[in-house]
Parts: sequence; C-alpha cells; structure tokens
Amino acid sequence: MRTYKKGDGNRLYPYLKPYRRVTTTLAMRVPEPFLCETIHGPVTCDGGYVAFDNKGYPYPVDEEIFKRTYREVK
Repeated sequence: MRTYKKGDGNRLYPYLKPYRRVTTTLAMRVPEPFLCETIHGPVTCDGGYVAFDNKGYPYPVDEEIFKRTYREVK
C-alpha cells in the first residue's frame, strides 16, 4: 500500500495535474488502495484521488466527488 505524506507533492510533481475547485489544486488519480498522512492523522482509502493543499499536506478525495467538484485546468 502506498503512503502519501507532507512534502510528497514535490516528489510526485511530474505525475500531478492542475485542477480547479475554488483555487487550483494539484491532484492525481490513484486506482489502488493508499494511505494519506493528513494533517488530522492517517486515512486509508480504497482508491480515488490524492490532492495536496496549499501547505503541502495530502488529502484523499472520493472519485465520484472529485469528478463532480473538480475540473482539470488546461
């Protein structure tokens, strides 16, 4: 199982795409189960998206919610 934690946005930058919600957010789709070490503690996810906030912390977003609320920036 992969683990995402603060600072991983720099390492994963080549794989991240910009998406817009209210502000631009860097995120990527993760099709397999993964672990996010969020600011509130570790969260296990079955798949979906991992996004990074403006402080570099990762947070998981369910795929269905992501597709309804985020649009890719070209």
